[in-house]
Amino acid sequence: MIHRLSKKLSNKFEESFRIIKIVSSHSYQLELLDDWSCFDVFHTCLLHPAANDPLPEQISSAPFPIVFAEGVLSWKMNEILNFRVKNSQLEYLIK
Repeated sequence: MIHRLSKKLSNKFEESFRIIKIVSSHSYQLELLDDWSCFDVFHTCLLHPAANDPLPEQISSAPFPIVFAEGVLSWKMNEILNFRVKNSQLEYLIK
């Protein structure tokens, strides 16, 4: 899964997960990734079937290569072009 700074910009249905158990008629337990720290039971209104043969534009890929350094998710970058302080947080423009 791609982690974005803004929830609005991220895709809601990026990943496919295997159903472990049907908990009730309206909830399913899913096999989530190990680094996810959320409850693994979801209501049916939050789920939809995965496409068996998605079109090329339906396949999402990471905008930059993802690198795991010492167990921490990070992005590979060449250089920092600019920076600014917005809402008391430092933001970088990278290449």
